[in-house]
Amino acid sequence: MYRSWFFWENMLLYSNNCEIRVQITHFQPWKDFGILMRLVLDGITAYEYWMLYNNRYAHGTDIMMKQRLTSFEKVTSTELGEAIAKNEGKPEPMHLLVESAKDRRRSKWFSCHVWSSSTPLPPNSIHNIGPSLYVESPELCMVRLAATIPRYELYHRVSNMLGLFAFDFWERMSLVEREPITTIESAKAYLQMVPHARGVRALRQALTSVSERCRSPRESTLALLLKMPTRLGGQSLPPFEVNARLNLSNDARPLTTRRYLEGDVVWRSKNAVLEYNSDEWHLDAVHIMTDMEKIATLQRMGVTVFPMTTRQFDDYEAFETIIQGIRNALGVRDRDADLVRGRRQLLHYDLMEIERTEREEPVLSETSRWKYLAPRLDVADS
Repeated sequence: MYRSWFFWENMLLYSNNCEIRVQITHFQPWKDFGILMRLVLDGITAYEYWMLYNNRYAHGTDIMMKQRLTSFEKVTSTELGEAIAKNEGKPEPMHLLVESAKDRRRSKWFSCHVWSSSTPLPPNSIHNIGPSLYVESPELCMVRLAATIPRYELYHRVSNMLGLFAFDFWERMSLVEREPITTIESAKAYLQMVPHARGVRALRQALTSVSERCRSPRESTLALLLKMPTRLGGQSLPPFEVNARLNLSNDARPLTTRRYLEGDVVWRSKNAVLEYNSDEWHLDAVHIMTDMEKIATLQRMGVTVFPMTTRQFDDYEAFETIIQGIRNALGVRDRDADLVRGRRQLLHYDLMEIERTEREEPVLSETSRWKYLAPRLDVADS
């Protein structure tokens, strides 16, 4: 007999602005462990779900299409358990959200967490993404991350969720362009509805340092370094826009075939732009010529351009030299440079390590639990 049978009663879920009471009667055992009949992906596991993009089944770039359903529409509980079990090496546990402490269970396959706030979950906090499979909304996922992971890791992951990219489901280390799955304003509005939940204060602080519309984890790192306050090791530069549209001036139009340009980091009031040329997208001759054309066009428009390469970003001394040039162009004094130098260097190192680790962690590996779900997906082309 299996001993891993549990009982839930009237688990409260929300979908499409309507309250739904789901009667969950038992766990479905699978081999030597039990599988929840209703799996609610929580925290870091929910983050993995939202940041993976299955371009074999998805059409277009809008992840919110089909009521925010992505490639895991047809996954069942048993298949999910099989996928976890096939992981090589140490199993990475699925993080699940449960209603109360009595619903927790101990297993190397699952790590159960309780929604401990006295405030009920707001509408649309839980999304149904397949038979017996649910996931936290991006906003709730941020709150849960804020309650469980270190500060700088939280900042980086929140920034990624606000970005214009996802990790490709099939090609490790590749990115797919998409529309943002949430915004800073949506996250702030959600915090108003769960004021006493764990993680709210940490997330509220994080939202003051993150930026929307980053196109890669490296851009998330760059934006954080520029925006975070000095006390945390950031540059605390004046407000800027990321990947912002810049309309062409009449005398600059002959220099490019584009209808408009997009600046990586833009200070409109000072007519200054930081252009980051990453190794990932800018090593071939075509992209190099495109970058040169873009810089020449911006300069023709009277914009002060600060190019930055991957090598310069990785080298802290070179990075600081470029930032100092930006400060001079913006008319910003760095009064405490000597006092905070060590703090800034440490933050630079920490954020780069967080970025590197995320790109190499199990969510993107060939043995990832998500990889094993792919053959079981049955999503019709549309």
